[in-house]
Amino acid sequence: MNITFCDGMLLQVALHDNKATVISKQEIGTETIDFYNYFAKYRLSPKEQLLTLSNCPDKEAIEIISGQPLVNQFFLDCINSRTDIYPQGKQAATEEALTYTRNLVQYAFSDLDAAFSERPGADDTSTQLFNKTVYLFTHEEQEDGQTVFKPNQFTTSFVLQDNKIVLVYTVKSLYEYLALDFYHIYFSSDSIKQVAVCPCCKKAFRMSQRNNLYCSKSCKDKHIKANNKKSPYYSKYRYLQQYHNRQLNELRSQKTDSFPQVQKLQDIYDTWNEWAHSEYEQATRTYNLMQQEKFKFIINVNAYRQAQANNSFPNFETESAEEFGERLKSKWKELKRGVK
Repeated sequence: MNITFCDGMLLQVALHDNKATVISKQEIGTETIDFYNYFAKYRLSPKEQLLTLSNCPDKEAIEIISGQPLVNQFFLDCINSRTDIYPQGKQAATEEALTYTRNLVQYAFSDLDAAFSERPGADDTSTQLFNKTVYLFTHEEQEDGQTVFKPNQFTTSFVLQDNKIVLVYTVKSLYEYLALDFYHIYFSSDSIKQVAVCPCCKKAFRMSQRNNLYCSKSCKDKHIKANNKKSPYYSKYRYLQQYHNRQLNELRSQKTDSFPQVQKLQDIYDTWNEWAHSEYEQATRTYNLMQQEKFKFIINVNAYRQAQANNSFPNFETESAEEFGERLKSKWKELKRGVK
């Protein structure tokens, strides 16, 4: 299969006389999202990386594979490439192609799942770390510690397509196809919206400026509500995190002519964000501990009655969400004063 990337699109092309004819096209990342979401249905649970496709009966596995167009295309190509070399005929070729495709799907899904789980959000400070450490597919570690993509691992050629010279990759497997698609999502163009996995519904989706953590508002609301049950501080922390990030972007736009000032603004946000997250976790641990102690006290009938008789109940109160929010606001103001 021959593919190329142009203007945010992945094109499948046919080659003839050093010219490329477009067979099909889709937005970069579309196949990766569709592949991940389709096979996510067939793992044991959202916490499991590996599929159980290899344990399915052959008939069921073929039905699953046939339901994902990209995988099915490689599966059929694999059968055709093996039919001529097997004297037993098409059945033997199908069995080998099925085993090969099952394993390839599981490896590809597992690697995508690992990469997505390490991918930072748009306001996360670990983006640089991700770029250096992600090992997915064809990235290689260099002597200076950088991790780079190696396109020369593929058979490539420069051809003419619509009066434009384009680089065409010849991909031989599903894994190679997803490797190239993944690379262009994250490392090829800043204009392409990156892909993440929603922490609520566990589906892959395209991130946007407005919503960089959840695939939809309903998932965002549902996840915040679930976290609020665990901690009264979550909504305050998350709201202020987003609010201060927007403030940072506004200040950045006003200081585009001063890189040191812009870097200073980024540094204070990074400092505040790290501190605020630590405070949120600590406040949540204290709150949960007090809730546990309160519950133990209530179910201890004798201790409760004695305290009731003496009017001397233990103090289980913790910092209110409002007080917690004010502390986070004060810290931000304190750090921002240093930026003129």
